[in-house]
Amino acid sequence: MLRLGWSVLVRVLDASGNAVADAVVWIFCGREYGNRTRTSANGAARFDNLPPLTFSLSASTPAGEFAFARGVGVTAGSASREVELRLTPAPRLRVEVQHGPETRMQAMIFLEGGPIALMFLEESPVTALAPGEYEVALWGEEEEEVQRQRVRVAAEGETRVVFDLSAPR
Repeated sequence: MLRLGWSVLVRVLDASGNAVADAVVWIFCGREYGNRTRTSANGAARFDNLPPLTFSLSASTPAGEFAFARGVGVTAGSASREVELRLTPAPRLRVEVQHGPETRMQAMIFLEGGPIALMFLEESPVTALAPGEYEVALWGEEEEEVQRQRVRVAAEGETRVVFDLSAPR
């Protein structure tokens, strides 16, 4: 059984060092744990009652900024951990679903096999990511994986990944 109780405080700053309000911040540890929140007016986001694991953190804004940290450890005996994420301008990834059901769909974004972000497509089909190779898994309402694709996010602009649910898998 995992003991809960540790905290991670994330401070999200822009490229000039100013606090960023309302950025979306994700925390993941493989498939064992995932959660999101938004930063407060002072750029802070807090995750409480965490198990002692090693996490990845990501932050993004609708303006197209992104930051990522990997290997953030929460260990027994440490009360709280502070992490600073500095946003930089980033290209965008747009996820489109064609011929899909009228249900809520999610897109989990993986970097080197580990999740770094989850998109609730009814909220927004677009997110900011650093350029590079990712896997995008489309999940249905029952949290089952429907399809998965590899995608290379270009250094500039917007990259589209299209899931055609009428096509055979």
